[in-house]
Amino acid sequence: RNNLNGSILPKIGELTALEFLDLSRNHLSGQIPSSLANLNFLGTLDLSYNNLSGKIPTGTQLQGLDPSAFMGNPGLCGPPLAKCTGDTTFVNVPKQGDGISREERNDGSDIFPGLYTSVVLGFIIGFWGVCGTLVIKMSWRHSYFRFVEDMYDRVYVVVVVIIPRVWRRP
Repeated sequence: RNNLNGSILPKIGELTALEFLDLSRNHLSGQIPSSLANLNFLGTLDLSYNNLSGKIPTGTQLQGLDPSAFMGNPGLCGPPLAKCTGDTTFVNVPKQGDGISREERNDGSDIFPGLYTSVVLGFIIGFWGVCGTLVIKMSWRHSYFRFVEDMYDRVYVVVVVIIPRVWRRP
């Protein structure tokens, strides 16, 4: 609330030891400088209630902040706020040398191909593990079909003999 106006200078990224920055409730306009994403020690940032616009720079520091740090700037978009219009990227591709691992960038949307692959492989191995054995081993095949016929006979006896006997009792 210092009645600051203008834009945030790109040189703010040179303040590498900066831990706390509150520029809220001023008259700042323009875009957030990309150098702000390079401030590794920045624990608290509040840019709310200004007239900032554009996409929030990508970097672990800024995306990890609470969305309330950017509220009151209707022109801002991108994580942690809503996606920008025309933004079609679904998974962030890791850049070389930015210190962010693939696991940190991954949003979890690639779990489904692995899940589908596991289910299909499990079905194939299970199916051919049972049916392939029955095709190859004649003694197991005879035992299996003998078991199926015995179960069929037991169900038939229950349905035809025992259930009508239970219904006839007074």
